[in-house]
Amino acid sequence: MTGHRSQTADYLLVAAGLAVAFALVEAGLRIHNPFGFRMRGNRIVLPANKTYRIQDSRLGKVEKLDKVIIHTKNSLGFRGPEPPPDFARRLTIVAIGGSTTECFFLSDDKTWPARLEAKLKPVFPSVWVNNAGLDGHSTFGHLALMSNYISKLRPKLVLLLAGANDIFTDAPKQFDQTRNSRVVGSLADHSEAVALAVNLVRHARTRRFEALGAMPRPLALRFQQTRMMSPEQERALVEGEGGRLRGYQERLERLAELARSGGIELVLLTQPALVGDAVDDATGADLAAVGLEMYQPMNGHVAWRLLELYNDVTRSVGRRRGLTVADLAREMPKSSRYYYDFFHFTNEGAEKVGDIILASLCPALGDKQPALAAAPCPR
Repeated sequence: MTGHRSQTADYLLVAAGLAVAFALVEAGLRIHNPFGFRMRGNRIVLPANKTYRIQDSRLGKVEKLDKVIIHTKNSLGFRGPEPPPDFARRLTIVAIGGSTTECFFLSDDKTWPARLEAKLKPVFPSVWVNNAGLDGHSTFGHLALMSNYISKLRPKLVLLLAGANDIFTDAPKQFDQTRNSRVVGSLADHSEAVALAVNLVRHARTRRFEALGAMPRPLALRFQQTRMMSPEQERALVEGEGGRLRGYQERLERLAELARSGGIELVLLTQPALVGDAVDDATGADLAAVGLEMYQPMNGHVAWRLLELYNDVTRSVGRRRGLTVADLAREMPKSSRYYYDFFHFTNEGAEKVGDIILASLCPALGDKQPALAAAPCPR
């Protein structure tokens, strides 16, 4: 009996020690959490008031990127200027998307939303643009962001660049998942320690996938390995996207409804890429034959065919709802001058994206917001 009481006391001491340790970890993480995960339980957590100074030896090998990158998040957790006090009277625009919108490895003034703001200023002096892109987000994450943040902010316009992260996507990924089990999700919503554990498990499960926003590496197209695919392989990949395309369309429709109900005008952007049935003008590389990993191994021809399936859905939703569509996929030149990998823009590429969006957006804004215009749109 004495031994049993002693063993029970030992268990209680261990439990008490674990409870104290958990409390100390929880308190420490509430004071300072150095991990920077963008999910907490069932909620997206925006990284507000953060500055990233990125100086890596690998950046020196990538042409047309700054060698030292300053990436700043404002009090909203977005890139760009703080919300002005006269917000309702301004031409307010928020860009939503994944890594090709966030432009993580471009400095604050070099991202395409920042360049678009600079190009709109002479015509609309009151313009305010923020970049709410989040690396890895698909339309699942865009819906959560729109519901939880953007609808409450109520900008006049939302620019949505989507498609690439929805390929092969049946459900939310680690980047934009908004549901754990009810018990775990609830605990993680209220505990920094539980949230950290959940995020570490998510990271371990998905570490085999390299995020589209991973550290830039030089793209040696002249020496890129080519990949042949049979018609049967191509057909299997294309036909496999049928249900996912329907889901993508449904999510775009829901995003359009959320925007409309909040008095927000939605502008759709198609996703460009440095792949397809074309030749790179800078290197002479055949962009149809290059091999790449887009969650599955394929060549540039098939990758572009898959991406265009999603772009076609974006175009269709835009036509049906009477939305402005900036067709970057068709208008962005397939040149390695504009991309540091197959999807992400160089400084020059972001400048070009800003020009293309300006040409589609400025005339529409002039018609719908004439009181805010101080000059005609550039030609």
